[in-house]
Amino acid sequence: MNMRSLSLAALTVLDVSPPEQVRIAALTGYSHVGLRLLPATPDDPNYDMLGDTAMVRETLAALRDTGIRVSDVEIVRLTPDFSLDALQPFLETAARLEAQQVLVAGNDSDLRRSADNLARLAQAGAAYGLTMNLEPMPWTQIRTLRRCPDAD
Repeated sequence: MNMRSLSLAALTVLDVSPPEQVRIAALTGYSHVGLRLLPATPDDPNYDMLGDTAMVRETLAALRDTGIRVSDVEIVRLTPDFSLDALQPFLETAARLEAQQVLVAGNDSDLRRSADNLARLAQAGAAYGLTMNLEPMPWTQIRTLRRCPDAD
């Protein structure tokens, strides 16, 4: 039987903790879940999802108990002060959760620098088995794919 993957996006259930998001995904027929490891805005909940925290351990237990897998983690922002070193705990936690993809937003008006940082991030993520997904958003500097360097 060829079962399709269906992932519950983090934003859909952002008001509940990651372990509860995993349980909701399992109860509602999803095969995967997306988890927000870093808050996207100052108003977003911070669930302490970097490193060996109680919340990460509880999330891992929920994943084991339900069989749900992590499709993606979010969100990395490509900003003018982007630091790959600062993201090591994020990448390590994503790998520990066996995530497959990282959602990335372009928040730097220097599009060439954004492209270079995305390439560096992709290379670092590959060492953890992660692929990067650049997500154009209307409120970021990379609003569309056409806005990307060399997109034409």
